[in-house]
Amino acid sequence: MTAGSASRRCCSTCWSPSARRFGDYWEQDRFDFVDVTMGLWRLQEVVHELSARAPIEHGRETGRRALFASVPGDQHTFGTIVIEEVFARGGWVTDRMVQATTSLLVERVADEWFDLVGLTASCSGHTATMPSAIKAMRSVSRNPHLCVMVGGPVFLTDPQMAQRVGADATAPDARMALSVAETWLGARRREARYG
Repeated sequence: MTAGSASRRCCSTCWSPSARRFGDYWEQDRFDFVDVTMGLWRLQEVVHELSARAPIEHGRETGRRALFASVPGDQHTFGTIVIEEVFARGGWVTDRMVQATTSLLVERVADEWFDLVGLTASCSGHTATMPSAIKAMRSVSRNPHLCVMVGGPVFLTDPQMAQRVGADATAPDARMALSVAETWLGARRREARYG
């Protein structure tokens, strides 16, 4: 699949398979580093181009805030780009950290209010630090009810891993993640309101 063919599609669920295809081609030595890098760069451009054209579903006045990052140590950032765009189009005020470390994540959630932190992991080798990072973020978060969602290929094959690393939820794609996050946040707000 070429970046050009991916650009004709308009839903977030197709970008992830395209990115995975690039990874498969890399592992099979069908693409070299430059081919994969250029393909993912073009996919990122497509995400931004399509996002700019799509209408915003909700106004930004909702006040929901989310921070997205690849799990510390993971160099793959495409998933965070896609999910941030989907949440921003869904009316969330979003931020994305590039090359996040646990200490930088902890510092951000201690300094700023976030309703949600979303972490992506491309492989199981990067999940070892997730429990301690999630625990550290929760311990200092300005939001005592911080929702932590995790995603990426490793959680597609083993969704129960989300619970094992201490996250509140996972979802198979960005659009479903938005739905899960909004349901979770709504339930939290009702719980706080009615005790």
